[in-house]
Amino acid sequence: MAKIKPSILNLSGKYGNDIIVNGRKNKAHTRPAAKAKSKKRLAVLKKTHSRNKPLNQLASELNTIVGMKQYAAGFKSRNFYHRMQKRFRKTQSNHRFILLNQLKGMEVNELNTLHSLGQLIIVAKPLKNKLLITLQVRAHPSKVKRGLSYSHCYYEVILICWNKTRQPATHKKMRSIWIDINSKLPILDFEFDTLAGTTHWLACVRQRLGGGEKKIVPVETFAGEGMQLVEVGSYDKKELKLLAQEQKIVKPTPVRRNDDDDMELVKPRETN
Repeated sequence: MAKIKPSILNLSGKYGNDIIVNGRKNKAHTRPAAKAKSKKRLAVLKKTHSRNKPLNQLASELNTIVGMKQYAAGFKSRNFYHRMQKRFRKTQSNHRFILLNQLKGMEVNELNTLHSLGQLIIVAKPLKNKLLITLQVRAHPSKVKRGLSYSHCYYEVILICWNKTRQPATHKKMRSIWIDINSKLPILDFEFDTLAGTTHWLACVRQRLGGGEKKIVPVETFAGEGMQLVEVGSYDKKELKLLAQEQKIVKPTPVRRNDDDDMELVKPRETN
């Protein structure tokens, strides 16, 4: 690449197909000019840039609420915000309801999951000015996990709601009593009052294990805790249709024929 000898004058700018750049110690050099981007490429970049603001606002709001002291402070993983952004980018829509649906099933801490603490069936039923969330426990957590013993657990549901205005989301929680993990599998009903004008909601479920002989206390370890964004809903029926159009229909994978189906099977030898 051609070099320019230092002079009294400092030159910079475009010259032909090259750009003159002033370097350190009054030394200048040239570099090739950047190629003009195609209209299609510029349109994609412009659209991506225009989505940054709404996506950042929603991710920041959820990151702040979930990370509050009364919810998951200290337990939330450091990359929680970036994992939300990654899920948001999977859809081309900026609609809040569509974006929230991308978060269903997302763990607050991917190394200590709610999924590893037993098994739950979660059913949400919107009512007039109310929301009923039912947890049906199908399997209790293990009594021993990572060398620590547990005897009880409790469940917590955090509800985050939005309305049509630009006001911040409201949030509240309900908690169950301590449940003996040796007892029958319970069914828990969490009934929330929702404010008038509520449009979208997001429900999180948190489970925490505990133990102790005289008094049940939570075991201070991430191994005995899990939290997941489990369910999303809308009070607008038109948005439910919009979600159905947004979701892609996954075609079933054809089942390949197993060549072993025609193989003769060997029976065990009969012995006296």
